[in-house]
Amino acid sequence: MGNKRWTLLLILGLAVKLILMLIAPWGFDFTHTFKMVNYSLRGVGFNSAPWVWVTVPFYRLWMMLPLNHSGVAETLLKGEVKPLGLEGSLLVFLLKLPLLTFDLACGVVLSLYARKLGSMDWLRTLALWVLNPYVTLVVEMGGSMDALPVTLMALTVFLYMSSRVRHSVGGFASLLVGVAVKLYPVLTSPILLIFQGGWRRRGPVLVASTLGAGLYFYWVWRMGVDPLYSLLNYSPVTFHVSEFMLTPYDSRIGLATMAAFLYGVLVYRYWGRGESEALPALMGFLLAYFAFLNWWPSYLLVLVAFMTLHTHVSSEGKRVYLTLILLAFFFELSAFGFGYPNSLFFIPLYSSWMKTASVMLQTWASHVVVKLVVEPLLRSAFTAVSLYQAGKLLIQGSPTLLSLLRRLEREPTS
Repeated sequence: MGNKRWTLLLILGLAVKLILMLIAPWGFDFTHTFKMVNYSLRGVGFNSAPWVWVTVPFYRLWMMLPLNHSGVAETLLKGEVKPLGLEGSLLVFLLKLPLLTFDLACGVVLSLYARKLGSMDWLRTLALWVLNPYVTLVVEMGGSMDALPVTLMALTVFLYMSSRVRHSVGGFASLLVGVAVKLYPVLTSPILLIFQGGWRRRGPVLVASTLGAGLYFYWVWRMGVDPLYSLLNYSPVTFHVSEFMLTPYDSRIGLATMAAFLYGVLVYRYWGRGESEALPALMGFLLAYFAFLNWWPSYLLVLVAFMTLHTHVSSEGKRVYLTLILLAFFFELSAFGFGYPNSLFFIPLYSSWMKTASVMLQTWASHVVVKLVVEPLLRSAFTAVSLYQAGKLLIQGSPTLLSLLRRLEREPTS
């Protein structure tokens, strides 16, 4: 497909994102962010949260306009799921505008990284990120601020894997800010430490990760939440999946953490150190981690971003990654529902067919067979496929490990 067609698809995709962004105001993350912004302006708290800093100026701009502000604000605060009218649509547009910006910025970073790794079809990488329905559902419709830390994660890896000093400085800054905003961009640090030559390049990675974590816990503390409690209960670093609970300490140690640690050790011990090898190593590391992670839909944006990049610098894994996204979507559809009772995919019910579809979805998601059989099967399948692809990447990137395994196969068993 030529560049003109990809450009046309990009324009159409952007138009669809804008429309869905406006008509879907009832995302869990969006309503939560609105409440935090509203309460922070009342002096109740939450003013230390980074995403509040980002959205407050847009909320103030909306408040300056000659509109019926109180009616829209009260509807969102009370969670009365219904159409918000012109005033509400304008508010939704302004508060979600940063999300759209971060979304597009992430696509640009991924396309630049793909070009750096030798893919000449960088426009295709950008288009397939922008056109990804899962990204649109989570970011523009759901209102997830995770588009910002995911963008910073991609930017960190892109800049740090460059040999230029000024790029390393930019990588230091993006890693520090990313970890300070949402903590989980620290997941890039182990692979960066392995692939950075010498401690003069590894030192800044450790410093940025440590300072970023300190800033993260500081603003959490300023918000009135115990940082240790938030780490154990709200951070994606320590969540676990009940189907895979093996020890009484798993809820705090986490199979996800253990799997990522083991994968990191194998990468350090056996993986090649070429610059182009960092991406598949990071991809495998994240797959091993997310295989057991009790993820919220927005956390999977991390996987989707690097899967988008990896499929366009390598011909392998496309079907596997598509399978993972579909498994995640159907699991989340039953587990989270993607909307409040009076909405369908965060869109208020404008017609009778939407109401029927919403009732059918809620009935299906709450059925005992779905809860006891379908959800565990979907989640287990996601784990199996993730571990399969992570293992495949490990074997491909570790010639020494492959030779060792072949040698063990040839040895006769006693």
